Amino acid sequence: MPSIPLDTYTWTSLRDAALTEQPPLVATIIHRGEVVMFVAERKSAKTIFSLQLGLSVACGVPLAGLWDVPVKARVLYVALEGSARWYQTQLLRLTKMLGAEPDDSHWTLVRAPHMPLNRSAGAECLASLMAAHRPELLILDPLYRIHHGTLTDDGEVAATTGFINSLVMQYGTAVWVPAHTHRVRMDLMGKRIDEGSSAYFGSYVLAAWPNAAFGFTFDKADKLAKLTAHDEREPRFEPAWGQVRLKLIDPPDKLGFVVVLESRLRAVLPTLVGQGIREIGRQFDVHPEQVERALRGLQKEGLLMLVPQGNKTVVAPPTPSPTDTD
Repeated sequence: MPSIPLDTYTWTSLRDAALTEQPPLVATIIHRGEVVMFVAERKSAKTIFSLQLGLSVACGVPLAGLWDVPVKARVLYVALEGSARWYQTQLLRLTKMLGAEPDDSHWTLVRAPHMPLNRSAGAECLASLMAAHRPELLILDPLYRIHHGTLTDDGEVAATTGFINSLVMQYGTAVWVPAHTHRVRMDLMGKRIDEGSSAYFGSYVLAAWPNAAFGFTFDKADKLAKLTAHDEREPRFEPAWGQVRLKLIDPPDKLGFVVVLESRLRAVLPTLVGQGIREIGRQFDVHPEQVERALRGLQKEGLLMLVPQGNKTVVAPPTPSPTDTD
């Protein structure tokens, strides 16, 4: 196995070091030096969203029309499921939707059947890829193919996560790990096996490991998804970030998620105060009727008020409840 990197300070060197917060690769979603888990059911378009995330970073364009990408960065996508033809097709459709293509210095996709990081072969393989490409964002898709054995074995899981932590420390990279939600297991007699608290992430080590985790649900019928932040330790997700709703745009020649208007408005609520519906429509390039419907939905949640002002309707702060003024 590759050696463990060490970062050693004396008191004086630590006191005087010019250390800064790690900047975001994608605003709100993932910062440099972070590990983020992205958890969804099977066949829920999580690879499509992960590819879109990687392309957005490599091209330096906003993710899903909402989350800013300050600068483009190098991406290494380790794809452990799917054929080369499938990836080619989806990536071409995604870049057409983005209106941009990454250059070769910012995008690398590597396919492999598996890469168990708790075994020497897998760890050495990924270590060599990191040394060759030095990505600023590493996507390991999916979790179960970078681990040998059950995800409920704490010792083995700690070996896998510990190796990834070593790479993060050595290269300062961010790591995005798509993972499946729990699948119902049966014994030989067809009886359901209850795994209790292990049902979601597996080992408790996995639950405690990432800097942040997102849940992703996808309705195939209406092609609507919900992205939910699950880590209260990260203040950038609070207080009103909550769930973001996305729509999968899926014509034959294009592909990609876009954040629905209501979630886009929710993300910038303070900036809308004093603006009229038509002004907001021009700002978001949507019809005023769509803006009004979305704003009235947010008004029902008590997040804003719509008030008449002359010949137009403008956004105002919500009326405080009696308990707020006590």
